[in-house]
Amino acid sequence: MIKRSRISNIILALLGAVFGYILSVIDDNLYNYIAQLISYKWMVIIALLIILTLTYFLSTKPAITGTKILNKNLSNAPIIKVFLDLGLKNIHRHLTDDDIRTRLEESLNIQVHKTWFPENDQIEEGLLSAIKNGAAVDLLLCKPDSYILRKRCEAAQEPMGPYWIYRAIKKIHKTITNPENRNINRKITITLYDEWPGCPVIWYGKETIYDNIVMGFYFWGASSPRWPWINVTHKSRLGKILQKQFESISKIKNNIVLQEPQDMERWLKENEEYEKYEKYDWNQHDK
Repeated sequence: MIKRSRISNIILALLGAVFGYILSVIDDNLYNYIAQLISYKWMVIIALLIILTLTYFLSTKPAITGTKILNKNLSNAPIIKVFLDLGLKNIHRHLTDDDIRTRLEESLNIQVHKTWFPENDQIEEGLLSAIKNGAAVDLLLCKPDSYILRKRCEAAQEPMGPYWIYRAIKKIHKTITNPENRNINRKITITLYDEWPGCPVIWYGKETIYDNIVMGFYFWGASSPRWPWINVTHKSRLGKILQKQFESISKIKNNIVLQEPQDMERWLKENEEYEKYEKYDWNQHDK
């Protein structure tokens, strides 16, 4: 019986032979050769080889539970090994609102770098629950009038970004000033910036913010929770890059930093326009 490793080598060798042949016949008439090669027969052969390769690698159950994760066998593939070495732990197809809420409310240390946050009532509930339980929170969000935020809202087809930023600050202020909430941690910081955000990242955990790190993407068509997220190892190269990104943007001189309740209250009074419109009037802002 032929071993799987030998089968995989044969398949990869065949793939290499196919693509080697393609490269060998390409000359100055590149497009003409490509048009000839991508025929029905070639497409079928290449498709079968790819299917066989994927079937081999995905033939066992996932090693780690999650919405959508890398299979254990893929760790042997060179390209996947590169990602693992960078700090990638697993991949989620997306994060549901309930999933994010649960992750937040069970944490005592939260750090968020996004354009706006939270995105809706359910995620907001998780954040506020964590604050009531004594969580230390550090939010790095766009200024509501940021042009970067405007373009992200347009790309995500969710124009309420400025409203959610204002609402987050208002809800947090109300929570930390409520005398009934006796476990409030005074290490709560909201920083508003007007720079390119890089990518959305959420750090959270019971012991430290580095217990769990998830990195998302700013794709078109929806806000970041609707797209894939990657779990990242803290001390990895990628983990260090993400933390440096957060710290660098946090230190920009023209940022607005809100730490004390009175600072939040003052900012809220000066920016009431963002609460009046659930759909912010960008045209009015441009005037």
